[in-house]
This record gives sequence, structure tokens and C-alpha cells, in this order.
Amino acid sequence: MDISIVLSIVAIFVSVILSGITLLLTEFRGPNILLLNKKTKFQLINERYSRDRPQEYTPVWLDLKVDSLVFTNSGGRAGTILRTNIVFTPETPLQNFFERFSFRLEPDLPYTLEEGDNQHFKVSSEIRTIDWKRAALVAILDPSLKINDMIAMALKNSKEEFRNFCHLLSKSNELGRVSCIAELTKGRFRTRIAEVKQFENLEVKNNQEVVSLLMECLPEWENLRPTAAELLNEMERDLDGLTRELKENLQTLSKEVYDQNITQCKLRSDCWTQLLRVGTTNEREIRWFIIKSEKSLEKKLIELYGKIAKYNSSIDNLLSLGEYRTSKHFKDVNMERQKLHAVVEQMVDRLSSLRMGYIS
Repeated sequence: MDISIVLSIVAIFVSVILSGITLLLTEFRGPNILLLNKKTKFQLINERYSRDRPQEYTPVWLDLKVDSLVFTNSGGRAGTILRTNIVFTPETPLQNFFERFSFRLEPDLPYTLEEGDNQHFKVSSEIRTIDWKRAALVAILDPSLKINDMIAMALKNSKEEFRNFCHLLSKSNELGRVSCIAELTKGRFRTRIAEVKQFENLEVKNNQEVVSLLMECLPEWENLRPTAAELLNEMERDLDGLTRELKENLQTLSKEVYDQNITQCKLRSDCWTQLLRVGTTNEREIRWFIIKSEKSLEKKLIELYGKIAKYNSSIDNLLSLGEYRTSKHFKDVNMERQKLHAVVEQMVDRLSSLRMGYIS
């Protein structure tokens, strides 16, 4: 047989085998999701502090312009980007001024990429500074001082802290570095999850125009929210609210419970519930300060509102009994009412005295 024919047959055979192997590997390989633009750019912008809008609040958010992230799936199966973990490391001189780095992709994650697909993700990103005025107030909370004196000191100290921040910012070419790790599905059946590094130590560039706009806040610092009046309200409102709420409950408890007025006998606990739901650490410290400044008051309030909840349950039980309510049921709930009235009355006096000690 001619050698050329033999070589042709061998070549065809090898080609068929390789095609089969390639097809087999393609059939069995899983997703392979990669970030195409690993040199993503982060740049501070004046979106929030442009000169065409008046400044109302103390600046706590710095907006960043970020390139869109482009992911591709070069694997043989669909794969899912489950989440991204973005870590921001501030420059050393600025690290004490930043609290949080916010990073969001659109469309939202998790997101599934079919085989061979690309997806551009729009990026929203911002850096949160410390809460200047509240943080300064928390740092000087002192039961030996009057509230107005503490607030005046907080405004002064926070202004100097912000001035120092702007000064350091004006000397920096970058705010810090950003790294990203993505959680991706792996394997033919996407049963494995892998953490894959997408980029590392990318520079977050500074913007001196933004720094100038931030420095323009200094002359108006006392007028920017939260103002002294608003900080005062934050410190007083829960104490005042609890006092009003308990006084209203006193009026309710002063009336005997009988068959015709049961629905008007439940006690309020709205202010207490809202106080328990205070969000940030600084806000919680400020709003609980007066209460916690007096020994055992917090514990006594918890016990009192526990008794209020128990009393309201007794009223609910009466309502649920309907026509089966007896004089014995009313006697029991009215005995409970009288005991609770005395406890609430004592607490109202205690809260009123406490407020006078700070405000007078």
C-alpha cells in the first residue's frame, strides 16, 4: 500500500480520536467563569458634593466611579456567580476615618452565565466615613456634665476631626486599595463552590476637587445636620417618650376593668419597642445614655415593660373568654392592674427626676 495512503488513514484516525476526546472533555467539563477586566479603575467623584446643590448633612459618604465588571464563561456548562467579597484597605493616615466600604453589582447576584456568555455588571460603590458629630458626642458622654455642654464639645471636636481628615485627604493621591474574591460554582454539576481571586490591591484614586468641596463644609459645620438641636432631641426624645407613654398608661390603669371597657384597657409600649430597635452603635449609645447613666434604671425598665406585656396578655385572655368571663376574672385582672399602677407611677417619678438633673 502506498505510504501516502497509509499516512492519510492514520491522520484521519488521529483526527477522529482527537475530536472525540475534545467532544468528551467539552461534554464533561464544568463552568469556567473569569473576570475579563482585572484592571478595574476606582476613582473618587463629586457626585454627592457638587457645587450645584446645597450641602445639608455632614459628609459621611464618598462616591466612587468604578468601571463595569465584565465576566465571561469559557467553560462547558452554565455557571453561577454567587457573591463577591470586596475588601477595601484604606491608606494608613486615613484608616481611622473610614467605617465601611459599600459595593453593589447590577444585575444582582447570584447570576448565572450560560456557556460562552459574557455579562457586564454595572457597579455602585461608596465609602462611609465615621459619623463625625455622633462619634464625637459618644466619645465625651459623661454623667457629670449637662447635655448642652456635651453637645457643644462634640460639635467643636468633630469639626477639628473633620478638618484633620480633609488635610490628610488633600495630601493623598489615593484613598486605599481594593481586592475582590468571587464565589463561583464549579464542576460539571455545579455542586462545588470555589473562591476565586478576581483582582488584588487596585488603587482607589483621590480627587482634589472633592476634597475642596468637603473643606467648604467647615464654615457651615454647626448648621449641617445633625445640628445641636437634633442631637439634643436624640438624647432626650426616648426619655421624654417613655415618660409620656407611661403617664398615658397610668391613666388607663386608673380605671377599673369591667365588661364594657375591656378593649380600651390595653397598655402602650410603642416607645419602648422603638428604643430597642435603635440601629447604629453611635445612635444607640446616644439614645440610651441618660437611661444607662442611672444605676439599675435600664434593668427596671426591662422588668416594667415585661409586666406591661404580661398585663396586656391578661386583657387578651379576658377578651378571648367572651361570654364565659366571670366576676372572678375581673377581680384578678383588677388586682394585677392596681399593683402595676403603683410600679408605673414610681417609674414616671424616677424618669422625671432624671431628666431634670440633666436639663436644669
